[in-house]
Order: sequence, then structure tokens, then C-alpha cells
Amino acid sequence: VTVGEEVFEQTIKLAYKPDFTSAVTRKPTSGKGLSFAVEVCIAYGGEIKPATSAPMVLWRFVNRVPKLRDNSDCATWKATTLVNWKNYKVQTFDNGIPRGPIMVFIHVCGAYVHVMFKGQSKQALAEDEVLLREIKLALEDAGRKFRRFITRRETDRRKAKRAGILAMYADQFAQSLVTIANDGKKKPKYDVETIASRLRDSIQGFETEDDQEETETDGIGTDLVADMPLDDEADEEFVEDGGALDE
Repeated sequence: VTVGEEVFEQTIKLAYKPDFTSAVTRKPTSGKGLSFAVEVCIAYGGEIKPATSAPMVLWRFVNRVPKLRDNSDCATWKATTLVNWKNYKVQTFDNGIPRGPIMVFIHVCGAYVHVMFKGQSKQALAEDEVLLREIKLALEDAGRKFRRFITRRETDRRKAKRAGILAMYADQFAQSLVTIANDGKKKPKYDVETIASRLRDSIQGFETEDDQEETETDGIGTDLVADMPLDDEADEEFVEDGGALDE
């Protein structure tokens, strides 16, 4: 039984208080005549410290049971390395596992897993094309959401920096405007303090309007990205047509 995206995210938020979480549950499918489902969750920032090794990043679960040994010998590990994480603005270790203040959780559930364990210890799943595909596509879906989060945060930082610079020079701008507007008149129509205050209000108002516009159009942007013929979706069609996964 799957955990569910909402419960998955809430659990991770409660444990690590990350700045970002994205859970994806794939539709149930079958392999070797048995059904299974894959769900993943990516968490970033907050109380998550930058990992010093790949096993600290990837957390594996099978039928809700954590698997702590034979990490690199598992299909979940292999599928994670198949993802081109650079497309989602994520740095990686040399072995292809994400690096930084990030954690990746993968849960595989269903009767299918019982015939896929590599040994009696039941710590690693054997590599199977269908299983690798499902995990890879789930990670890519979560990765697209993470990329939008990082892009939005970078945009917010640029806006804040721009607003700070403009506000810093508001008095100089105001002085120049007043000098030009008054043009040597004995009774000045404008004063520096009033103009500077209006400039700061305009800067603040401009940034607020931009933030509101991004919030209102965020859902539209998400739909557009989902509808675009991305390479990830092309990979999915290719695999379903009988092709092999690209490494």
C-alpha cells in the first residue's frame, strides 16, 4: 500500500522542516505478472545538512520497511543515478547521487518486490527495466517541481537585491529630479524628502505586484510545463515502446 503524497510530505516536513518538499506517487503498474507502485519524495534545505556521502542522501523503503544495507547494489540506487540531475539544478556526487542539503526518499510497494529481492536479507532490489523506469520517471517529476522552486527563489533574490540598490540611491535620484523640476525657481514645487519617499513606496509597490503576479500565474506555468513535450516524457514513451533506458 502506498503512503500517499500528502502523508509523505507531511512526515518529511515534521522530521526535517525543509524549505521544500515534493512527493510523487506513480500509478500502480505490473512487472513479472505482479503489481507494484513507486513513490518518491525530495526534501531540500531547512534542517537538512549538506551530505558528505551519497548514502546520507538516498533513503530506500520497500513495503514501508527501510533498507539500510547494500545501497549501491539496489535498483533504487541505479535508477537515481540514471536521472540527469543537472537539468533540475541539482549537483551530484561522482556516482550520480544528488549532493547538498537534499534528501531523496524512494518507496516501492506491492507483491512484485517479493520476487525482486537479490538475497535472503531482502536489502536490495534487482534491476528490472520496468522498475527502473517507474523510479526514474517519479524522480524526474519531483525534480521538475524542485527546479521551479529554485528558479523562483533565485528570481526573488534578484528582485530583493535590485530593490535594495534602488532604495539605497533614492535620495540621490530624488535630489537630481528636484533640481531638474525646480529649474532655479524661487518657490520650489517639489522637495527632496517627498520625492525620495515616493520613490521608496514605488519600489516596494513594484516588488509586491511582481510577487502577486507570480503567485497568480504559478499554476498556469505548472500546467504549461506539464503539457510541454519534455525529454523526460519522450523517454517514457520510448521505454513503453520497448526501448531501453538511456544511461
